[in-house]
Amino acid sequence: MATARCETLEFSRIAVLIAMLHALMIPSGCTAGQPSAVRSPGDITGQPTALQDNSQKDGVATPPGHAERSASPNSSSWNLGSLDTARRVPYLTEVEKDIFLELNKVRADPALYASTYLEPRRHDYHGRIYRVPGQTDLLTSEGLAALEECIRVLRSTPGRGVLLPSRGLSQAARDHVEDAGPRGLLGHTGTDGSSLESRVSRYGTWQEIIGENIAYGAPEARNTVIQMLIDDGVPSRGHRNNILQERFGTAGVAAGPHRTFRTMWVLDFAGRHEDHP
Repeated sequence: MATARCETLEFSRIAVLIAMLHALMIPSGCTAGQPSAVRSPGDITGQPTALQDNSQKDGVATPPGHAERSASPNSSSWNLGSLDTARRVPYLTEVEKDIFLELNKVRADPALYASTYLEPRRHDYHGRIYRVPGQTDLLTSEGLAALEECIRVLRSTPGRGVLLPSRGLSQAARDHVEDAGPRGLLGHTGTDGSSLESRVSRYGTWQEIIGENIAYGAPEARNTVIQMLIDDGVPSRGHRNNILQERFGTAGVAAGPHRTFRTMWVLDFAGRHEDHP
């Protein structure tokens, strides 16, 4: 999720938390251009024109401490060996592998993830301001209400199957990062007109369902996943829905620089995906 400086409140200490998250889900047999494609109303929330001070691009940052200031996980509560499914694959960076672990932790035990990482954040909300001592304050859209709603949903959601890494899905995700990131572009459409489905199909055959989450700004894995789960400012909660989608069984991840928002994440999901040889 991207942040940018705000010209109101305490200019040097307040950052606007913009819902720079894009979610898309396509059932089998649909294409992104068809009406039957499920698309989040929040897909184009927070365009660069919404920034209060567009000249302060060098101020774009997400304080790294915001997601880590929570209770340490009890590793005995999660079977980390079975959840860290991407750790040994050669085509992902370490932080991309970390995304897989975070996704599988929340899918394996949503209630535990909520109690371990989300509930401790409650006392850091002051109205719409999310404040961690020593870090830049963030101005959210919904404040504590979005966090509380996420906690309720996770508490009531049963565990899901783990996501297995796919080279093809990761290549599709990386194509979009390398295309859109250097140009500062947003959304699911590539400069060549490519869609989620066409990019995924370059590298294999997908079955059942595919989806894509895109986030901007957060440099570390846990904060990225937490922001997608809370989905502040996105009425459909499409990013959370994709993370918790029980029909997804495989995924690909890519992260890279973004010209405007420093970091860009693309997460591609599928029910199944058979990579091309």
